[in-house]
Amino acid sequence: MAGVVSKAVALCVQDTQDEARQFGCLPPSRQVSPLDNEGYSISEYAMMERDRGKYLLYLAALRLAVSDLAKKKPGKVRIAVLGCGRGRLIQFGHYH
Repeated sequence: MAGVVSKAVALCVQDTQDEARQFGCLPPSRQVSPLDNEGYSISEYAMMERDRGKYLLYLAALRLAVSDLAKKKPGKVRIAVLGCGRGRLIQFGHYH
């Protein structure tokens, strides 16, 4: 798992540099409550979708969870991803 974390950090650093190079600066970070009706702007959402390190960590966590589940309950494991937005996690999982 340590290798995955270091790879995710490297991807986050690279993505941050790419964002700054492409767009000149990063928009200010703000915390949004999941219950907040306003949500994120399109540009904020798009920037978060480009964060490959985040998706690598999500995928690693999912693999660990499935592995643990398979040990406890052998057989077929079915996974449903709910609220996946535009499906970036699913796309990222197919390529890694």
